[in-house]
Amino acid sequence: MAVPAADAEPGALAAVNLCGSAYAGSATADGEEGKLLFNANFKLNTEENTVYIAGSGGNIIDTFTFDMNMPGAVAAVRTAKGVEYTGTATKCAENSDSTFAEIAWTDMDSSDVLRINEFLPKNKFDITDGDGDRSEWVELYNSGSEPVSLLGYYLSDNSAERDKWALPDITLGGGEYLIVFLSGKDRTDGEMHASFSISDTDEGIFLSNYNGMRSDSLLLPSELSANVSIGRGENGEVLYYARPTPAAANTAAGFAEPMGVGGFNPSSVYINEVCAVTTPRSGEMDWVEFYNGGDESVTLTGWHISDSKRELQKFELSFITVPAKGYAVLSCSGSIIHSAAVLNISIEQFY
Repeated sequence: MAVPAADAEPGALAAVNLCGSAYAGSATADGEEGKLLFNANFKLNTEENTVYIAGSGGNIIDTFTFDMNMPGAVAAVRTAKGVEYTGTATKCAENSDSTFAEIAWTDMDSSDVLRINEFLPKNKFDITDGDGDRSEWVELYNSGSEPVSLLGYYLSDNSAERDKWALPDITLGGGEYLIVFLSGKDRTDGEMHASFSISDTDEGIFLSNYNGMRSDSLLLPSELSANVSIGRGENGEVLYYARPTPAAANTAAGFAEPMGVGGFNPSSVYINEVCAVTTPRSGEMDWVEFYNGGDESVTLTGWHISDSKRELQKFELSFITVPAKGYAVLSCSGSIIHSAAVLNISIEQFY
């Protein structure tokens, strides 16, 4: 392509759109008025990673080569160090100062303030979205003290396509949580809904920032029960929770193995004994005894007990506080739990 004659002031910037169509001279789009832009009649294919500028005699004036694996959300820029990369493209403007040297994904760690905190891949009993649907969800958390912009972050269920859904250009305050429903509804006005949904065949959930090629993930195990969430413990370790905590800290007892959630945690609250053999019409009640194996008392806020898997939230236990290394007894009559005599307690999962 021959660049047409044009006047450019010293220090001015011009851009050539590699549009693949016949040359159409200067070109502007909405918001690009006043910029020096041109259209070229070729594009770079997946096997081309070099652009040349040549003089009228065919002599090469400049060469620009970038990594063949550079994703579409990343731009290559020239810096004092050579060719580097940025997640912020600036056509006809000064290059972004936020650059990185290599095209390779690196795992997020404690230095990254925005990360995935919890992920519920099978929502059977948990929160509903604004439409009343029990959509699966992922929870993001800003562990820093300052607001962080979500611009440039993406969610995906596929490590080979990490930019499936772009988070909107909003900020998340320090210490705040954000729930994104994985419903496929693709909404960012108010309640957040990603453009994809989660199935058993997906890898898991990925949070990626192309500005630095940083990525976080919680992967799906081969087997996972419904309503069991995957989240991070106090030290960043991956744990499995029988009691999801959307838009809140992961304070429930967590398990290192996904199938361990169906058992109990001896360092937390669990059912220790059940008596359901009292004589009918004797006036005596059946009872359930709980034990708290932890070192601190536990208030069972948001916990429930039931005699039916189809109605897991039959009776709420929020009024009970169980002392450390102690017991609590619930008296039961018929299908109703009447009262609690607190001796000392705590629990993980029961119904």
